[in-house]
Amino acid sequence: MPILEPHAPHEPIRNWRGFLVHIATITIGLLIAIVLEQSVEYLHHVHQRHQLQRDLHEEAQRNRDILQGDLGLESQSEWFRTVLDATRLVPAGGQMSINLPSMPCIPGTLAANGTDAAVRATYFAPSEAVWSTAKD
Repeated sequence: MPILEPHAPHEPIRNWRGFLVHIATITIGLLIAIVLEQSVEYLHHVHQRHQLQRDLHEEAQRNRDILQGDLGLESQSEWFRTVLDATRLVPAGGQMSINLPSMPCIPGTLAANGTDAAVRATYFAPSEAVWSTAKD
Protein backbone atom coordinates (compact mmCIF):
# COMPACT_ATOMS: atom_id res chain seq x y z
CA MET A 1 0.00 0.00 0.00
CA PRO A 2 1.54 3.36 -1.00
CA ILE A 3 2.25 5.96 1.70
CA LEU A 4 0.64 9.37 1.24
CA GLU A 5 3.30 11.99 0.84
CA PRO A 6 2.75 15.69 1.49
CA HIS A 7 4.70 16.59 -1.63
CA ALA A 8 3.59 16.16 -5.20
CA PRO A 9 4.75 12.89 -6.77
CA HIS A 10 7.91 13.12 -8.80
CA GLU A 11 6.70 10.87 -11.57
CA PRO A 12 3.79 11.80 -13.82
CA ILE A 13 0.32 10.58 -12.95
CA ARG A 14 -0.45 7.60 -15.22
CA ASN A 15 -3.79 6.24 -13.99
CA TRP A 16 -6.95 7.15 -12.13
CA ARG A 17 -5.69 5.73 -8.87
CA GLY A 18 -2.64 7.98 -8.92
CA PHE A 19 -4.82 10.95 -9.80
CA LEU A 20 -7.24 10.25 -6.91
CA VAL A 21 -4.35 9.82 -4.45
CA HIS A 22 -2.93 13.14 -5.60
CA ILE A 23 -6.33 14.93 -5.24
CA ALA A 24 -6.94 13.27 -1.84
CA THR A 25 -3.56 14.47 -0.61
CA ILE A 26 -4.30 18.04 -1.68
CA THR A 27 -7.79 17.88 -0.15
CA ILE A 28 -6.52 16.57 3.19
CA GLY A 29 -3.87 19.29 3.29
CA LEU A 30 -6.44 21.98 2.62
CA LEU A 31 -8.78 20.57 5.28
CA ILE A 32 -5.97 20.57 7.83
CA ALA A 33 -5.18 24.21 6.99
CA ILE A 34 -8.86 25.20 7.30
CA VAL A 35 -9.23 23.42 10.66
CA LEU A 36 -6.13 25.15 12.01
CA GLU A 37 -7.31 28.55 10.82
CA GLN A 38 -10.79 28.07 12.30
CA SER A 39 -9.29 26.92 15.60
CA VAL A 40 -7.25 30.10 15.84
CA GLU A 41 -10.33 32.19 14.96
CA TYR A 42 -12.39 30.39 17.62
CA LEU A 43 -9.75 31.05 20.30
CA HIS A 44 -9.62 34.69 19.23
CA HIS A 45 -13.42 35.03 19.54
CA VAL A 46 -13.36 33.38 22.98
CA HIS A 47 -10.74 35.89 24.10
CA GLN A 48 -12.80 38.79 22.72
CA ARG A 49 -15.94 37.50 24.45
CA HIS A 50 -14.16 37.26 27.81
CA GLN A 51 -12.77 40.78 27.40
CA LEU A 52 -16.24 42.09 26.51
CA GLN A 53 -17.74 40.40 29.56
CA ARG A 54 -15.12 42.04 31.80
CA ASP A 55 -15.71 45.45 30.20
CA LEU A 56 -19.50 45.16 30.53
CA HIS A 57 -19.15 44.14 34.18
CA GLU A 58 -16.87 47.11 34.95
CA GLU A 59 -19.19 49.51 33.13
CA ALA A 60 -22.18 48.14 35.02
CA GLN A 61 -20.39 48.68 38.33
CA ARG A 62 -19.53 52.28 37.39
CA ASN A 63 -23.12 52.89 36.26
CA ARG A 64 -24.45 51.45 39.52
CA ASP A 65 -22.32 53.89 41.50
CA ILE A 66 -23.46 56.80 39.30
CA LEU A 67 -27.11 55.84 39.62
CA GLN A 68 -26.84 55.49 43.40
CA GLY A 69 -25.46 59.02 43.53
CA ASP A 70 -28.24 60.27 41.27
CA LEU A 71 -30.86 58.58 43.42
CA GLY A 72 -29.35 60.29 46.45
CA LEU A 73 -29.96 63.64 44.76
CA GLU A 74 -33.55 62.66 44.01
CA SER A 75 -34.52 63.72 47.54
CA GLN A 76 -33.59 67.27 46.54
CA SER A 77 -35.92 67.41 43.54
CA GLU A 78 -38.54 69.45 45.43
CA TRP A 79 -35.91 72.09 46.28
CA PHE A 80 -34.79 72.23 42.62
CA ARG A 81 -38.40 72.71 41.49
CA THR A 82 -38.87 75.54 44.00
CA VAL A 83 -35.71 77.27 42.75
CA LEU A 84 -36.75 76.86 39.10
CA ASP A 85 -40.22 78.26 39.79
CA ALA A 86 -38.71 81.24 41.62
CA THR A 87 -36.29 82.03 38.78
CA ARG A 88 -39.01 81.81 36.13
CA LEU A 89 -40.83 84.69 37.81
CA VAL A 90 -37.87 87.07 37.34
CA PRO A 91 -38.62 89.66 34.65
CA ALA A 92 -36.21 89.67 31.72
CA GLY A 93 -35.46 93.40 31.74
CA GLY A 94 -35.36 94.24 35.41
CA GLN A 95 -33.54 93.26 38.53
CA MET A 96 -35.21 91.44 41.33
CA SER A 97 -34.19 89.93 44.61
CA ILE A 98 -35.09 86.28 45.08
CA ASN A 99 -35.17 84.58 48.45
CA LEU A 100 -34.48 80.91 47.82
CA PRO A 101 -34.97 78.20 50.40
CA SER A 102 -31.79 76.72 51.82
CA MET A 103 -30.58 73.67 49.99
CA PRO A 104 -31.39 70.42 51.79
CA CYS A 105 -28.73 68.12 53.12
CA ILE A 106 -27.31 65.61 50.61
CA PRO A 107 -28.04 62.11 51.92
CA GLY A 108 -24.97 60.36 53.22
CA THR A 109 -23.13 63.55 54.20
CA LEU A 110 -22.84 65.36 57.49
CA ALA A 111 -24.83 68.60 57.11
CA ALA A 112 -23.31 69.32 53.70
CA ASN A 113 -25.69 71.08 51.36
CA GLY A 114 -23.73 70.81 48.12
CA THR A 115 -21.95 74.15 48.47
CA ASP A 116 -18.76 72.66 49.89
CA ALA A 117 -15.96 72.18 47.37
CA ALA A 118 -15.17 68.82 48.96
CA VAL A 119 -18.73 67.55 48.55
CA ARG A 120 -19.86 68.11 44.97
CA ALA A 121 -22.82 66.08 43.79
CA THR A 122 -24.32 66.38 40.32
CA TYR A 123 -26.41 64.17 38.10
CA PHE A 124 -24.52 61.96 35.64
CA ALA A 125 -25.84 59.85 32.81
CA PRO A 126 -24.85 56.18 32.91
CA SER A 127 -22.29 55.12 30.35
CA GLU A 128 -23.19 52.79 27.51
CA ALA A 129 -19.97 52.95 25.50
CA VAL A 130 -19.08 49.28 25.94
CA TRP A 131 -22.60 48.13 25.08
CA SER A 132 -22.70 50.33 21.95
CA THR A 133 -19.33 48.97 20.86
CA ALA A 134 -20.46 45.40 21.46
CA LYS A 135 -23.61 45.93 19.38
CA ASP A 136 -21.56 47.31 16.49
